[in-house]
Amino acid sequence: SLEWSLFDFALALVGAVGAPIYSSSSARDVQYVLEHSEAVGVLVEDAEQRGKVEGFTGHVLAFADLDGLRERGRGFASAHPAALDERAASIDEDDLFTFIYTSGTTGPPKACMIRHRNYYAMVQKGDEMEHRLTEPGDVMLLYLPLAHNYGRLLHLSAAYIGFTIAFLPDPLRAAEELRRVRPTLFPSVPRVYEKIHAAVVAEFDRQTGLKRR
Repeated sequence: SLEWSLFDFALALVGAVGAPIYSSSSARDVQYVLEHSEAVGVLVEDAEQRGKVEGFTGHVLAFADLDGLRERGRGFASAHPAALDERAASIDEDDLFTFIYTSGTTGPPKACMIRHRNYYAMVQKGDEMEHRLTEPGDVMLLYLPLAHNYGRLLHLSAAYIGFTIAFLPDPLRAAEELRRVRPTLFPSVPRVYEKIHAAVVAEFDRQTGLKRR
């Protein structure tokens, strides 16, 4: 979502380390990530997600609280106009940017520690590829979760390269939104493309009366 994306940029700008969690994660898995990452705060989308962090003793913010947080930030910026620039300037390229929790072959998810320079290098090299996938002015329909390394890379590439992201929180609406948004880019996983292909072929056969063996 746009809210998550902007919050992620804000964390990076002040040197905070984000640890994204899949919205489909169970309460048990959420609690594990919070404890393992030693989180001091958590951002949740709604009441359903808030229920998964019950008992968490740190700061809990919901999307509905972001307008109030924004106003507090403006007040702080007015009283301390140089604070944000000073904080951003203090961040080193080898400082941690994020934890990405990936499933291991055994045991609980493992936290990959990714530094600012790691993600910057990935985005930069992707932009320098001879046959790069994106150009300024492209529109990307993005349903891939930002808790996944690939989805996060695309999200950060948009700001670096200058293309537009249309966020799609519900992948089940992909067919509908592809027609409405008409993106130039639709990153996905193979299974989704297979289902789209099957649907197109079935509709073609229905309209033409063809039958395939």
